[in-house]
Formats: sequence, C-alpha cells, structure tokens
Amino acid sequence: MKHQAMMEELRVINEKTDVVVRALGLTSADTGKWKKQYEDDQRIHRELLASSVDNAQEVLAELQDARSQQETMLTLKYEVELRPEQQDAEMTKLLRTMMATVIRTSTTSVPKLPPWFLPPYEIRFDPKPFARGSFATVHRGAVIGEPPFALLDDDSVHEKLRNGEIPEKPEKMSAEVWELVAAMTNVDPTKRISLSRVLKTLKDFADGNLRSPPQAANPASELTENANLALVDTEIIVGILDNVSAMDDQAKEQSMLQLVRICVEDEERPVMYEADAIQILTNLVKSGRNNYTKLYALQCLKWAAVVDAKLPKLAFDSLRDSVPEIPAKELAFVVNALTNGTDQEKEDAAVRCACIATRGTGGLLREVALLQPLVALWQSMSEAQKLWIGMVQPLVSLMRNGNDAHKLLAAEAIGSLATENEAIRAEIVRADAITPLVDLLRVGSNGQKQRASHALKNLALQIGVSQKIVQMGAISPLLGLVRIGTTQQKQTTTDLLGSLVLPNYPNRPDIECETSIPPLVALILVGSAEQKETAAGVLVDLAQHDYETPSEIARVGGIAPLVGLLATGTNAQKGYAASALMKLSSNVEVSVEISHEGGVALLVDLARKGNDQQKTSAVGALANLAFNDSIGAEIARCKGVGALVVLMRTGTEQQKDFAVDALQNLAVSDEIGAEIAREGGIEPLIKLIRLGTDQQKEGAVGALANLSINDAVRSEILSKGGVAALLELLRMGTDELNEKIAGALGNFANSDEGRTEIAREGGIAPLVALLRAGSEQQKGYATDTIRNLAKSNDKIRAELVREGTVPLLKNLSRSGSERQKESAARALQQLNGGCCILM
Repeated sequence: MKHQAMMEELRVINEKTDVVVRALGLTSADTGKWKKQYEDDQRIHRELLASSVDNAQEVLAELQDARSQQETMLTLKYEVELRPEQQDAEMTKLLRTMMATVIRTSTTSVPKLPPWFLPPYEIRFDPKPFARGSFATVHRGAVIGEPPFALLDDDSVHEKLRNGEIPEKPEKMSAEVWELVAAMTNVDPTKRISLSRVLKTLKDFADGNLRSPPQAANPASELTENANLALVDTEIIVGILDNVSAMDDQAKEQSMLQLVRICVEDEERPVMYEADAIQILTNLVKSGRNNYTKLYALQCLKWAAVVDAKLPKLAFDSLRDSVPEIPAKELAFVVNALTNGTDQEKEDAAVRCACIATRGTGGLLREVALLQPLVALWQSMSEAQKLWIGMVQPLVSLMRNGNDAHKLLAAEAIGSLATENEAIRAEIVRADAITPLVDLLRVGSNGQKQRASHALKNLALQIGVSQKIVQMGAISPLLGLVRIGTTQQKQTTTDLLGSLVLPNYPNRPDIECETSIPPLVALILVGSAEQKETAAGVLVDLAQHDYETPSEIARVGGIAPLVGLLATGTNAQKGYAASALMKLSSNVEVSVEISHEGGVALLVDLARKGNDQQKTSAVGALANLAFNDSIGAEIARCKGVGALVVLMRTGTEQQKDFAVDALQNLAVSDEIGAEIAREGGIEPLIKLIRLGTDQQKEGAVGALANLSINDAVRSEILSKGGVAALLELLRMGTDELNEKIAGALGNFANSDEGRTEIAREGGIAPLVALLRAGSEQQKGYATDTIRNLAKSNDKIRAELVREGTVPLLKNLSRSGSERQKESAARALQQLNGGCCILM
C-alpha cells in the first residue's frame, strides 16, 4: 500500500511537470511518454503482487513474528473495510487473497479493527511545532484554546511545576482524562505514571473504555462497519473451504483453527454450509493427517449436527469415533497453556479444549469411582485421567476472568465436557462452574448464553445439581431467553428449565408452598398438566395478595406462558390462566404485554365459548384491558363487543358486572359505541339501570353517558326509554351515582329531542334539587344540563323558572367555582332569551 501511495505521488508530480513544460513551450516527441512507462510499471507491480499474495512461504518470509502479522492484518482490514471505494476490483481481490494467506499461515487471531487505527503511510507530521511545553500544557491548551504557560520560558515553567502550580481542570475535559494529565505531570517525578500505563490508558480512551458514558455512536456508521466485517468473514470462510484441500498440513491446521474461531458465532455458520462445508469437513476428519486439523473439522461438524441440524447425529457420532485419542503429552500442553499462557495462547488453548472435549475421553473416565474420598480418588487416577480432570479449573477461571472470546470458548468446552460422565460433571460442579455460567446467562452475548444454558443442562444430569442451579438464580434469566432468545437458545433453554424445575417440584404441595415467581412461571412453561394447573393457581393467589406480583410476573416473562395456556391448556388450566390474567391485567404494563402476546383474541373466545368460571375470568380481564384505548379497539376487532353484550344480557351477576364495566370503557370510542348499539346493547343497559345491582347500575349509567355523545346512539337510547330510567334512578340514587346521571343527562340535553324528553319525563325538578342541595360536582353537572334545557322552548324555560332555578343560578354565578360561575351565567342568559322576564 505504501508503494501504491508513492506511485500516486509520482503520477501527480509528472502531470504537474507536463503542465509547466507545455506552458513554457518546451514540448518534444518524448513529452508524455512517462504515462506509458508508469502504466507498465503498475502492471508489472500488480503481476508480482498477484503471484506472491497467495504464496504462504513468501508471506511468512516477510512476516516472521506475530506483531508484524497482526499489523499487516490491521492494514489490510483498514483498506478493505474503511476505504473500499479507493480500490478497483482487481486490487480488492488481491487484498482479500493476502488476508486469507496471512490468516492461513499465522498463529494469531484476526484482530478487530480499532477505531483509532491508521496505517503508517497515512500518518502526516506537521514540520512546524504546534505548541510548546510539557504534554499536559499542550493537551490542556488544546481544550481551553490557549496554553496556560505559553508566554513563560522553560525555566519558569519548571519552577511552577516544582512548586506544584498545576492549572485547574478545564470544564470541557473529562475527569478521567484530567487524571491522566495530572498523573503524567506529578510534581514528584518518582510518582509519575509509567509510559506503558500512559499508552494503555490512551488506548482505553480511544477504544471507548471510559468510566464516563461514551458518546452515542452513529447508527449508520455502525451498520456500515458491521456489514464490512460480515463481508470480510464471508470471504475468509469461503477462501478457507475453497483452498484447504490443497494446503500443506501446517496450513490446514492454521486455516481450520481460524474457521473454528469464526464459526463459533452462530450467525457465521450459514456461509459455511453454503460453501459445501459438510463434505469438505467430513473429508478432513476422515483423511486428515494432523490430529488438530481433524479436531477442528470435527468441532465445526458438531455444530452442524447438534446446533444447526445440518448433519444427522449418527453420522457425526461415527466421524467422532474415527478421530484418534489425544495423547497425554498434548493434553498436558493444553492444560499448561490454559493456566500459564498469554491471552492469545489461552484463547488457542480454549479452542483446542473445546475441540478435544467434543471428541471426548473415549471412556477413559468411565471406571473412576466417585464415592471414594477426594485424595484417594486423585491417587487412583491415571495420568491421562488427571489431565482430563485438570482441564476443568482453568476453563472455569477463563469463564470468570477471561475476555469475551475466552468466556465463549470456555463455556463451549465445559458444555462438551459435561456430556462425558459423572466424574467430569462432579469436577465441574466442585470447581464452582455454575456461578460463572449463570452470570453468562444474565449478561453474556447470545453465543455465551447459548453455551451456558447447554452446559447447565448437561450439569443438571448430576444428582442434586439442579437444585443448586436454581438457588444460584438461573431460572429468571432462562425465562428471559425463552421469551426473546434465538430459536436455538429457546430450545436449549426450555430443555434446561425442564431439568431444573420438574425434579424439584414433584408434588402439588411442593408447588403450593412456593412463593418465588420464576419457578412458578417455569412450571407453567414446561411442567406436567397438574404442575401447570397448580402453578397457575398459586400465581392467582399471589397476585391477589401482593400488588407487586403482576409486575414481577411480567418482568420474568410469565405473561406468554399464561396466554399459551389459554390457547392449548386443559379446561382447568384455561380457567386458572384466565383468572391469573384477570388479576394481572389491572396493571397497565401487564395489560400491554397480554395484548402483545395475543391474549385479547383468546380471552374474547373464552368469554364466548368457555364454561361459567372461564367466562367470568375472561370478561373480568377484558374489562381491565378495555381501559387502554388501543386494546379496546383490538377487543372490538376480535368481535368482543357482541360477546360482552350477550354476557350482559344472559350472564351470571358477576359476569354482568364485568361486562358492563368493559362496555363502559369501550363506549368512550365513538366507533365502538355505534357497534354496541348495533349488537343490541342499549336495551340491556337500560334494563340494568332499572333492575341491576348497585355496581351494575353505576356501570350502565357510565356506559349510557359515554354512548350518548354519539348522535345516532343517543337517539336510540331516547327512543328506548333511557332518559326515563336515568331520571327514575336519579330520584333515589346515591351521591356518586347521581353525579354520573347528571353528567349523562347533560349529554342528552345537547339535542332538542333530548331536552324535550327530559322535560316530558319530569326531569327538571330533580335537576333543580341537585342545583339546590347537591355536591359541588353535582351542581356543576346540573347547571350544565339546565343551561342546555334553557336553549329549548318557552314552555321548558317557564318550568325552569317556576322550579326556582333563577335565584339558585344567580347565587352560583356569584359564589361557585369558576366553571360553575361561567355555566350559571350562560344558563341565566339562556333563560333571559325566552318569554319569561327575570326579576
């Protein structure tokens, strides 16, 4: 790339020289020949480059140490990922071929391109010094716009530093950066931070590893970077699989190691399968001459068989049996690297451990007797058995303290080891692997979570271990994976939940004594019919007595399993689930979750077709859900209005209570109000006002008040005697009920038809009574209604005056609330507009 930049500079120089020569009139036959020579040189250079980039020996000769290999990879990634528009198709192909060759021949992993990276040929130095003094002075000056000691000579600056006269932290500089500046310029030279620490801290700043929140990244640039990275990985995978059969043994081993590193991420493996990986990897396992090449290929095939269903399990087992046992010497080398190696060596060793564990012990530990004391157990083992057991503790340490790659690979290895037998599982449990595995479930990447759940599932086969996993708090994050995890995570997690909760809750009393939400939700998800029913019943009781329970159930993912019971459960399970959802749906967040999980349609169906208990719970839940306008619209779309009207007409008293409450909430919508009328809801509402319980009357009044806003529906209510029923109730109702009735009558008084009906049914006297002795709210509603009645005709206005409204309105216009004053004044104005003269 440096040669290319140099050649570009030469081209520019020659072009500028041509311009000068032509301007001076010095052109000759040789002028311009440089272009052909330049193009020939470029062509020869590319031919040489093309012949060398795929030659592993030439590449290794140039890149003999790990640092030069890694720097070369960073430079190549810089050109391919960040500057693809500056390369033509031929050069892009050469760069990617070179990357594949470096990967194939290198012992290092492919580094992620840091955002601060620049290749040496891109760095430009200003020939003039841009500032003076110490680094701190320069750095601070750049922040505040002027160096604090700019006008002092060096001796004066040194004197100030010796006296501890350090400038204060600039406002725009973060505390972390200022700490670094202060540490570099400590008055005592012996206390200044070392250069290595400075460089590490600067790198952390560049990587964004600050204690203060980093600035938000540009989503568009992140998408571009991710797309470029995916493209590079695709090229590497395809390049390895296309060329691996022709490589020498060492190159095969390195290439397959790189393939495992990449394809440990689930999203990378589809590319592998599209490149005919199964057949290529199978051939390597069968005919490869290098043990690690076979192991790496076998590991990729394990994912194909166990995770991705691309290879029959029997075929994989046959291939695994064809791989030779790993020599004890090699096991010792791997264990030592896990324990004492550098980060890179530990990562390589973790890959090898995972692959070795996939191959398995071949029955080596089958004869180990677990019941003997630990010391005697260790003494009874062969050297190879000890080495297998010895892999466990370093892997657990990597899961605790390693980087993300270490944790992922260590969890992969632990999961494979845990499939072996009781001896290995006992050692994994003894090494306290459960703690870091549960931590990965909580905060790990998708890949780490999947490996952790797989490992825990295998460990749960050990007697007594499932209870320990539950005690460590694994169920809650597992429920989260069931709800939002990948397809593979959901399957593995569901299996693990079954392993954890089923043995620990064998009987109904065990479940009934449980007060923790996550195990109960897990039982609803994976338990037997009886366990599901019992767990749902316990959740109902808990939700009834603890107001925090609904939020907790939603937080751990309990809504989806309950909705699932509505769809597929037994009659009893449906009843308990509907009852639980009725209790939970009073919580606003939970009601949204129920709708999101598809619960509305199922509840409507249950309200229509269920038994009495199911109908009661379903309509109770719908009444709560209807408080939300968007969910109310969903209830209507699911044909819920008709079901509610039927229950209001023919249901039990409790069903009527819930149905009328639901319709009251739904009637806020003009469109749904019209549907309630079309479904025949007006007559049963009026009937409940006359004959229902106090709760039913209150709900029916509220429903009619909301419905009366719609002109067409209001006319139907009037024609069916709704006003008469309201006035009858007004004469003997409670204060709270009368308040609602007065509000409803105000809506009816908005039309001539309604005003006439109120007067004909004797409504003026009870309204004036509210104006005289009602509550403040009742007076307000009564005033509004009387104001509307006064818009009618002389006969009605005369009756209003006879009933004594004028002095009451005058008094209210002087001493009432602002709203009452305004409404009373308008009512008096309306009365003055009639034939009556107000004194």
